[in-house]
Amino acid sequence: MLLVASVNLANLMLVRGMSREREIAVRLALGASRSGVVRVVFAETAVLASAGAALGLALTYWLMTGLGEIDLSLAGSTNLDIRLDWTVFVFTMVMAAGTSLAAGLLPALRVTNSADALIMHDVRSPGFGRRFGLAGALVGGQVASSLILLVAAGLFVDGAIRASSADPGFDPERLAVIALDLSSLALPDAGVPAAYDAVEERIEAIAGIQGVSYARNLPATPGGTTTLLLGDLVDGRRRPVEVPWNLVRGDFFSLMGIPLLHGRLFDRSDLAGARPSVVVNRAMAEAFWGRSDVAGEAYHTENAPDEAVHIIGVVEATKVASLDEAPTPLVYFDGQQSALTRTNLLIRTAGAPGQILSMVRQRINEFDPRISILTATTMESYLSGTLERRRLVARLLVMVGVFALALAAFGIYAVVSFKVLHRASEVGIRMALGAGRLAVVRLFLKETAAVVGLGGLAGAAISIPVAYLIAGSFTGTQAVLGPVLVACLVTLSLAALPAAGVPAFRAARCDPAETLRQE
Repeated sequence: MLLVASVNLANLMLVRGMSREREIAVRLALGASRSGVVRVVFAETAVLASAGAALGLALTYWLMTGLGEIDLSLAGSTNLDIRLDWTVFVFTMVMAAGTSLAAGLLPALRVTNSADALIMHDVRSPGFGRRFGLAGALVGGQVASSLILLVAAGLFVDGAIRASSADPGFDPERLAVIALDLSSLALPDAGVPAAYDAVEERIEAIAGIQGVSYARNLPATPGGTTTLLLGDLVDGRRRPVEVPWNLVRGDFFSLMGIPLLHGRLFDRSDLAGARPSVVVNRAMAEAFWGRSDVAGEAYHTENAPDEAVHIIGVVEATKVASLDEAPTPLVYFDGQQSALTRTNLLIRTAGAPGQILSMVRQRINEFDPRISILTATTMESYLSGTLERRRLVARLLVMVGVFALALAAFGIYAVVSFKVLHRASEVGIRMALGAGRLAVVRLFLKETAAVVGLGGLAGAAISIPVAYLIAGSFTGTQAVLGPVLVACLVTLSLAALPAAGVPAFRAARCDPAETLRQE
């Protein structure tokens, strides 16, 4: 955004400087040094940059009161420290100085070079002849930068939309989520499962409750990983692979609506089993065994390479870390006797789950008021909350992209307006010789289209690696790059058309005789 604004400022100063070529030529002819003239032109840019920085600080101070709390997580709002202290002020002033240097120096040198070449001769500057020259290059840079921002915004918006409509792999309707923390009870390891069972019994007694279960990690939320020896053979040994894990009870799968594909689920017999057993999802089975029916297979872990872990069942894959991810391997461990004091209580209801949350809180407090209820919400609200950060990024990028597009359109308008003024005599001669108004309009639109087209091609080329970078957070984003890029190019063209068309039509409405008489 700063780059687009700086290029816009440089272009405006260049256009304004070109209109002062005769004045600068007179200064140089009367003995003024080139460095002195450069300082005069550069000072104007510095004043504009400083005024813009001061205005930006004032607007920030006005807006920050509404940005103090942004709902970024399900647990509550996140307080952002956005106070304006001296570091912010110094940073803004430094950026203003850097912007004025970058945006003012090149136009100042360019204008003095042109004026030095004129030195009182009544000829036109080579920078604004029939080609756009340096101003055109700056406009092309604005167009390219604006297109990159628009494409990035479009990809983030598309990713957020697709994620919000993605199938999580289970049934989130009529499902409530209660995050519990039993650490304040100071229970021994053997007492933690009994406490969970007691809480479950009290909740199941509530009318309208169809089922209750527990899970260490919730779907679409990043969790921990375990190191399994599942990779390709290297020197006769298996390569360690990090695989996400979850700790659940056997009724977790039926409660969530996750179908069993092969084998069986956890039951009481696994508590006294002599060998460790796990359930895996289909993505894990297909990723490491090449098929889904792997019930009965075994693997080893890095911590206990000599002890085999047996797969007793395979379930359908669900979203593991985010709603927009590709199928991700996941291993489920039996949590029937888990001693973890923090877990997530999952409740399936007959009606709207939000209506029973207060009653569930009451039953938990009746059992032991020391139990901390970290979260109490519906699963649908929870899944929506996991996308809040991405929605925020998408909204910010859209605002920045639109503002950059407006700056690019303003830059095009300024340059074309100056070209119209600079070539007034040429337009008058063309119309005096019979050229129609549409021919004059096409003249300027054609030259503008060339600059916008080259800038668009450059921006499109840079947008391709940008899309792959975004794909690191939004899996599969590059697959929609084509439609998003086309939509952004159309938007950019629609913005550039009136920006160039307004001054072009104004030139076509001039009186040829009056124009030539003024010249």
